[in-house]
Amino acid sequence: MESAVAKFETARLLAQRLEESDYADYQRLGQEPRVRAWLGGKLLTDGEVRQTLADSENHWQTHGFGIWTLRELASGAFVGRVGLRHCRVEGTPEVELLYTLLPEFWNRGFATEVSREVLRIGLLVLQLPTIVAYTQPHNLASRRVMEKCGLVYERPFTHANLPHVLYRTP
Repeated sequence: MESAVAKFETARLLAQRLEESDYADYQRLGQEPRVRAWLGGKLLTDGEVRQTLADSENHWQTHGFGIWTLRELASGAFVGRVGLRHCRVEGTPEVELLYTLLPEFWNRGFATEVSREVLRIGLLVLQLPTIVAYTQPHNLASRRVMEKCGLVYERPFTHANLPHVLYRTP
């Protein structure tokens, strides 16, 4: 399925559909201990990074949306990723907003900036009925991003054997 949302820009970021050519940047993200601490703690192996790229391509082909690679417009530097993907929350099918940035780009408003645009695309362009996001309860920075984007706290739940908090579009 071809998608009209394979690429977009915000004031400071370029988002492009995640592709095989993004492997080295994505591997860097998957090997960054400060990033991985929020995503279960395990650093990704080469095979896991390649599987993530394949899974992303399959999601794009099936649904017409997925994960985008983020680059800073001013410098072209790799910033991280953002995306919308199908998932299950305690057995219920959902579409999840996700964002992961390299530490040197934390606390600069990038996650909020790009997440707002992804939510706009998801709700208005893709016409998804609802979008969720979740994180560990003590990840206050990620929770602030969700709240700044207008997501509303719904409830605690367990994901990957860890406590998480679930937020949803109103």
